[in-house]
Amino acid sequence: MPAMQARFGIDRGRRLRSPDAFVAMICQVGEFRESDMALKRYIVEREIPGVGKFENRQLGGAAAASNDALAQLGAQIQWVESFVAADKTFCVYLARDEEIIREHARLSGFPATKITEIIGTIDPTTERNK
Repeated sequence: MPAMQARFGIDRGRRLRSPDAFVAMICQVGEFRESDMALKRYIVEREIPGVGKFENRQLGGAAAASNDALAQLGAQIQWVESFVAADKTFCVYLARDEEIIREHARLSGFPATKITEIIGTIDPTTERNK
């Protein structure tokens, strides 16, 4: 174990000494490549008639179905949050690519009506950049 600790930058308290040490350890183990860890941000528009009238129990069931699909797909996709409108949801995901979002839609049973990659953000403080 001491050789492994030194190799991957693990201190005596069994903490990684740096994020680079973590990446090196994961890459060595072979579970992930560094390129797999770069996720893009997407907005997924889902047309679901009447979703705005769903009760908490129904929304909880939808979240459970989504979480089950995410568990099958692994670390290449993460659900951040969703906004519910009358007949649509707008869901924020971190994902490897659009294809894995489509696979999530297939597994969960929820349509991915429109998938848009987010390339930047602005907010009220952006005015300071002028």
